[in-house]
Amino acid sequence: MPSPTAGNSITERQFLPCLSLVLSLCLSLSPTALAKGSKQPKGPVYGGAGPQAQADIPAGLIPVVIPADGVMREFFVHIPPILQESINAGQPPPSLPMVMVFHGGLGLASRMDTMAGFDPIADREGFITVYPQAINRHWHDGRNIEGQDKYDDVAFVNAIIDYMQRRYRIDHHRVYACGISNGGFFCQYLALHMPDKLAAIASVAATLPSIVASARPALKPMSVLFILGMNDPLMPFKGGPLTFANFKDRGMVVSAADAAQFWAKANRGNKVPTSVDLPDTDPSDNCRVKVASFAGGLKGSEVLVYGIEGGGHTWPGAPAVLPKNLVGETCRDISASEVIWDFFKRHM
Repeated sequence: MPSPTAGNSITERQFLPCLSLVLSLCLSLSPTALAKGSKQPKGPVYGGAGPQAQADIPAGLIPVVIPADGVMREFFVHIPPILQESINAGQPPPSLPMVMVFHGGLGLASRMDTMAGFDPIADREGFITVYPQAINRHWHDGRNIEGQDKYDDVAFVNAIIDYMQRRYRIDHHRVYACGISNGGFFCQYLALHMPDKLAAIASVAATLPSIVASARPALKPMSVLFILGMNDPLMPFKGGPLTFANFKDRGMVVSAADAAQFWAKANRGNKVPTSVDLPDTDPSDNCRVKVASFAGGLKGSEVLVYGIEGGGHTWPGAPAVLPKNLVGETCRDISASEVIWDFFKRHM
């Protein structure tokens, strides 16, 4: 492991927790793999996820707990002003789109709003954002990783959609899912298992697990957006094993090109993409963005790949929360959240 550079100097006390977090983000390590004898948050009612203390929940997020697959599960809701005004006036709520944002491995749902910056966009554009919490902070994304298939995360997401339709009358034709890393894998897993419930998905820092690509073909058209760092130290852009340091057996992923072809084939769209280079609006970030578009799919479906030259295992446009010598560069030429919403609102 390279030592921190002078420009990213951190103490040993800061470095070790960062290392544990970054290991888990993409590789979805089991709780016991992080450190022998380490303890995960306890909360038996929540299947190990544990409800967060009220003081830890950022303003603007509404905590919700619902039953799913025999346990109580937690998620957080942000409602835009247009919906809050209807609620305050005692009027029937408008039927708004809903965007579900899935955290990465070891992530917290209540922190995704700050990291991704979706809530200001939701307030401006008029959609609801939902931040689900995974049990033990890991989503079952189709990889055969010990302990991560104990709970039915697909059932949980179905329960969220049902609850939001009853409580807020969401537009069931405009339900979307996006996520980073383990959460990005999980969005594609959802699209394969509940395609009728999702209008489009987006995966950041996640291509597609090989075992998923080979085991379950996509049976219906689905618009899919990938935002991928081409120099991601954790997620190989060209495919291969997910390994980091001494942690092995986190599965294999296909290349970005093969992941795009997987979905383009299901869409019966163009197999050869059109490509464009985006302007380098921030030369200081050491990144350039290339966009490949596989359009022409059934029912208007498309696949877009934002390949970020020089980009790492990060959410473009978001604050850099981990040292770049661990996760790589954060692109400032685009906002991933703005790109994702622009993509979503083209598809319903």
